[in-house]
Formats: sequence, C-alpha cells, structure tokens
Amino acid sequence: MQVIQTNKSASELVDLLINDLNRDDIVGLARIPEPRIEEKYREVLKRVYESVGMCMASVWIEFSDGLKKFYVFLIRANVKDGMENYLSNGGTVEGYLVETKDNKITHTIYKTFSFSHVSEAFAKFDEVGDRYRKVETRVVMRRALEKGKTEEIE
Repeated sequence: MQVIQTNKSASELVDLLINDLNRDDIVGLARIPEPRIEEKYREVLKRVYESVGMCMASVWIEFSDGLKKFYVFLIRANVKDGMENYLSNGGTVEGYLVETKDNKITHTIYKTFSFSHVSEAFAKFDEVGDRYRKVETRVVMRRALEKGKTEEIE
C-alpha cells in the first residue's frame, strides 16, 4: 500500500469526485450510507449532521479499466459549549481517496477544509449529488440494455 499526504484540500477532492463522475467509463457506483428510494443522499447527510454534529459521506466508483476509487469525507462541526445547535458554528471536512487496481492500493490523505457555516460544505455536496444521480441513471440503463442484449442472444 502506498500512502500519500497531499497538499491539496478536501475541497479539491470534491472537485476530483465531480470530474470522475463526468467520465463515460463508469461501470459501477455506490454511496454509503445508501439512502432509501424516496430520499436524496444529501438530505440523509444533512439530517445526520444536524442530529450529531458530524457525518461521513462515501462514494465508490468502478471504471471499465478495473480502477476502483473510494472517496471518503468526514464532516464535523466545531463543537463548543453553549452552542445553540450544530448548525450555528463552522466546522471542517476531512477527505480521503483510496484507489485500487491490479492488487495495488493507494491511500491519499487530503488537507482538512474549514468552513464558517455548514451551508458552505453542503453546497459542494449538492453539486456532487446532482451529478451522481445522472450517472447512476446512465449506469443502470446501460446495464439493463446489456442484460437485454444477452437475453436476446440466448
């Protein structure tokens, strides 16, 4: 395993995730925690953050060349005595990227990104959520078409 400590911020890792979601060679993807069908992932994250002052967002992507990327973001409120609630203070976002291919693992640690209001952090995740939903639909449709073609041949 190779471990890299980068000078790039967790905010830049979100941008990298968005770029990866724009690739045409995605064959699989998932989010952890997986939301219910009627829920948006970002709403699940916001609800957890509002309840406990932290949440973890993870996105796994697999590409046709065998590369797998696992993006992990840990969002934490700056907790202080006397706070009204977890939304009333700033916080931080930690970012990690784990890449695997051909039995090789690279674990990259990104610099913590600080925000003065939680809406700053979740604005980036809203953009990811919009893009993720489009890609998820495309991947599911591609799989259904491939399955249909396979069944026609049989």
